[in-house]
Amino acid sequence: MENKLNRRGILVLVIAIVIFVGFMVRLFFWQVVDGEKYKEIAKNNSSIRYVPIHDKIYDLVKEFYDRATKDLITNQNGYKVSY
Repeated sequence: MENKLNRRGILVLVIAIVIFVGFMVRLFFWQVVDGEKYKEIAKNNSSIRYVPIHDKIYDLVKEFYDRATKDLITNQNGYKVSY
């Protein structure tokens, strides 16, 4: 009985090692072999892009907009009186 359990344990360990090595090989191919391809895809798929709106005002006000021209960051004057 103990011999059968020992064989199962070794079999499970071998299967886990084979799966782990398979993942490592696939990750190696993604990173090293196809890395440049995926880098270009990521560069072209970026969701943050600079959209110039009101170039003259942009330098003075420093407001940031998204693609739909909604404000992302706005500046507000604030006053605090202290003694």
